[in-house]
Amino acid sequence: MRRSPKSDFGTNSLPFDMNQYNFDFRTRFGTILRGSAWLTSPGNMGTADVYMGFVLPDGNTIAFFTEGGGFAMGSVSDLATFQPVAANFSLAAPVSIAAPNFFIRQLNFCEPAGSYTFFLLAVKAGALLDGSLTDDEILGLSTTSFVLPDYTGYPGAPVCTH
Repeated sequence: MRRSPKSDFGTNSLPFDMNQYNFDFRTRFGTILRGSAWLTSPGNMGTADVYMGFVLPDGNTIAFFTEGGGFAMGSVSDLATFQPVAANFSLAAPVSIAAPNFFIRQLNFCEPAGSYTFFLLAVKAGALLDGSLTDDEILGLSTTSFVLPDYTGYPGAPVCTH
């Protein structure tokens, strides 16, 4: 079965242990958003391209974490824009990776309000090169969501210019 580029980011199909946790977030000014992730594989799985990022509140824009620690923007509706955090990552031997607090950001509440989905996606290496993704190319997908409230006009809220 072919998945459209707007495939469901709420799916959880994990033949190996891959997850994210610790999005420590409270709705007050100056809150720090912290993210941690881990991946454990028993081996014998070939190579994978691993993608990690946030789907923004518009439901289409993605902020990807990239190799080297940067960010790149992409689109749920265009798989060609996906940027891996690790390309051709070997899962042939057993592996266990933990990335505690890989993402730390102090929120100023000028960030766009709405629902954000953090995802960690592993696919067979090169699977997205043809612009589509089939179920058998997905090795694992893990998601978590959080909501940033709209503080526009709230007493004490910062004045934001977007």
